[in-house]
Amino acid sequence: MSEIQANAIELIPAQVAALTVSGVRRLAARGRMDLLRIEEAIEWLRKGMELHTAAFDDPGWMAVVEAQAHTRSQADRHAQFRTILEFLRLVAEGGDPEEAGNTLNMTAEDRETARTLRSFWPDTSASMVRAVQKERERERADLLRHEERLKRAFLCFQAGYRLDPYNREINYILAEYYSVGLGISRDEDVALLHLRRSAALGHGGAQRALGYRYSASLRGGPEMSASSWFPRSADGPNTGHRSTRAGS
Repeated sequence: MSEIQANAIELIPAQVAALTVSGVRRLAARGRMDLLRIEEAIEWLRKGMELHTAAFDDPGWMAVVEAQAHTRSQADRHAQFRTILEFLRLVAEGGDPEEAGNTLNMTAEDRETARTLRSFWPDTSASMVRAVQKERERERADLLRHEERLKRAFLCFQAGYRLDPYNREINYILAEYYSVGLGISRDEDVALLHLRRSAALGHGGAQRALGYRYSASLRGGPEMSASSWFPRSADGPNTGHRSTRAGS
């Protein structure tokens, strides 16, 4: 063996060792970056949940929901009163009384009541109209604030997903946002994609939801899909956020 060959053989272990150390360093650096991405995704999840909770715990929003529920439950009782108030508002804004009555499909009795109220108690009717307008403006402001928080929450969850697409909680929440249309337009296909991913990652709530979807044939799929998800959900973790679905 020549001296050159001997030197070359001696260099091989040193090169292998150098490559091994370099590879370990690269893997370690990649691992640190992955951990940082996961931590950042969790932080986006936390921020999104703060906005989500604030949106649904807002007293203004809750008042709007209660008012809507009350209106539905008392629809027959308040229908005439609301129609008359709307008539007074249209007339106060310069509308023709006859045209306003036709637009609102008012009965002859309702029109007479509105004319009497407007003629004998002009100040009272005007104050009632202003009160209704003010209440509507407040409700619109509450709704806008609620929707803005949900949009910001969605952007937070989306940012977290981009950093860590395997976070089962983020996928579950995105599934609900896309399914209900919170902060984003409804998209059942995208919702189902996130729900399946969350379920596959072991999220108990997602597994139950997926089982119910399959059993109700909302999206089709094999018949065995429904029963195969329910047993998994028994030991799976539950979501830590309050669902917006009724009965959740």
